[in-house]
Amino acid sequence: MSDLSMSEKHKESMKKYIAKLFFCSFFVILPLAFIDEKASRISFYFCGYLGLLGIATNFRESLSSLSICKMILPLLLLSLLYSTWSLLCELVSHNAQGTLFTPGKRWFVAAVISWYAVWLYNQDRIQSAFIRRCCILSISVTFIIASIYGIWQYIETSDRIVFAVDRATGAAYQYSALSLVLIAVVICDKLSLKKKYVIFSSGLLSIYVVFLTETRSVMFIHTLAVIMLILHVIFKDRKINSTPLLFIILTFASVIYSNWNVISLRYNQTKQEVSLYQHGNDNTSLGARFTMWRVGVMTFINAPLGETQYSRNKKIRNFLHSERNQNSDALKYLDVHLHNEIIQTASLFGIFGISILCFFYYTLIFSNGLCKRFPYNPISILSLSAMLYGLTDVILTSIEYVVVFSVLLLTSWLACYNKASNAIEN
Repeated sequence: MSDLSMSEKHKESMKKYIAKLFFCSFFVILPLAFIDEKASRISFYFCGYLGLLGIATNFRESLSSLSICKMILPLLLLSLLYSTWSLLCELVSHNAQGTLFTPGKRWFVAAVISWYAVWLYNQDRIQSAFIRRCCILSISVTFIIASIYGIWQYIETSDRIVFAVDRATGAAYQYSALSLVLIAVVICDKLSLKKKYVIFSSGLLSIYVVFLTETRSVMFIHTLAVIMLILHVIFKDRKINSTPLLFIILTFASVIYSNWNVISLRYNQTKQEVSLYQHGNDNTSLGARFTMWRVGVMTFINAPLGETQYSRNKKIRNFLHSERNQNSDALKYLDVHLHNEIIQTASLFGIFGISILCFFYYTLIFSNGLCKRFPYNPISILSLSAMLYGLTDVILTSIEYVVVFSVLLLTSWLACYNKASNAIEN
């Protein structure tokens, strides 16, 4: 009897050790993502392995996480979509291109991490209040590190900042996601004057840093999102204080003025590229996108159940050749993606892919389980920004973005989920 009791105690202590190690590895993923992508990736996978071990040892009990946290299922479905399509491509084609095993694997790891973390949170294996504080600290520290590192990169190089991603666009998507989540998490709490100034300062600083990436879609969408969140904070108490309002106006004007050359350059470049496309020249960044979107929709109509990337690209090349547009800049990007999340998904995965993508965004934006209403809860604003950025790029298959996005999703949920409130709501 005593041996059995000792064995149970040993198992319980091992489970606690796994849980503590799991959260330690989880909370370092975000801070590392902006300064050392490899270290962040290792922490992400290590955390996933611990999560898989934790689920395996508590499988029956941990199933409750799937009903408590609604964001786990969309992550699993996205993983299944990418992995199944890639496997079918390998089976039916000797020239399989653009397979998505790595993004599929990362979405699966993200789902496992969320699954185990939510179960631990609800079981109080580690005090939920402590986990919430660690989540807010992790987001805050990451924001400070990323902002300082981004500004330092710009001072050193005077070029578009990239953090640890080596792509300015990818850096912009990740930093914007981080900034919006930080602001929304603070909004979820009771707002004091000090917290309001934190929101105003971090929002305006994030706009400045985003402009340093010179990514047009993010410069526009992120600025609007930050202004929306700041206005929500200002008018929430229906007491408009002239001091913070003046602070915001002056700081925002300073940010715009200091980046006016970038804004002017990008605006004029956009006008020129649109004008060139209207005159039949798609050998520009926007022109290539317009052509890719047009031919992407065409391939979806021709193959509504989806097809391999090789088959799709062959049709597109033949179509462009028939239009005597064989020198189109769109051809340079076909083996990468079509620079639109919806069109890319439709052209490769067909109606099944579109259904899963719609479910993914609907669940995360409108039905994520947090009491704070749309669009002011962190999961909603994070997912909405991802959807909008996906109108001019493909980000859900970006392996670096998957790590940052999924960790921010879970961190937001852990920081803002209220057991009592959500139990009443349900």
